[in-house]
Amino acid sequence: MTKLVERLEKPSTAYGMEISAEKTKLMTNDNKEIKGNGHKLQTVTNFRYMCSVEGAMPEIVSRIAPLQTSLE
Repeated sequence: MTKLVERLEKPSTAYGMEISAEKTKLMTNDNKEIKGNGHKLQTVTNFRYMCSVEGAMPEIVSRIAPLQTSLE
């Protein structure tokens, strides 16, 4: 994974772009520290991708939660 991030970072830098450590989240099988633009990238066990969460129950809960807070 580290090599993939490095391969992405080099050409990005050439075009004036950089990997945002605040916005980038990685799912990986190991617990190695991975850096992008000199900052540690966050490793997670699951995340939202295009408004969906893996599995039905987390998806349902994530959509109901904002409704519950607006009703209180």
